[in-house]
Amino acid sequence: DIYYVVYENGWHNVPYEELQERIAALLKQYNVEVVYADSENISENQRLEAKGFRVIPVHFKSERTKMQTRLRMLFLQEKIRIDENMIKLKDQLRKYNWDTKEYDDRVDALMLAVKESEETEDIFYTVI
Repeated sequence: DIYYVVYENGWHNVPYEELQERIAALLKQYNVEVVYADSENISENQRLEAKGFRVIPVHFKSERTKMQTRLRMLFLQEKIRIDENMIKLKDQLRKYNWDTKEYDDRVDALMLAVKESEETEDIFYTVI
């Protein structure tokens, strides 16, 4: 499978109600069935669930290494396609330090977007 990053954006200082509406619209637009989300954002995850989306919380402290390994493997196998105009994501990937938590929001989002559950393996488009 090839993973195409079709959207990426960093939302800062956006009221959570507006942010939730934007996320919901993107999930519907790209027909996303499962959202893997940082488990620390409990209230945001609950709001998405209340809108009818299936949210699977991911505990970064225990799963980060596994997700990093998967992301590295996908890049080595050339299975991730990122549009040339997604400069901020590419910049974070270039500067990403695999051992610390700095300058990593978009990379973390990409790791979540390509995460697979035990019961599914086919995800073709991702939203970051």
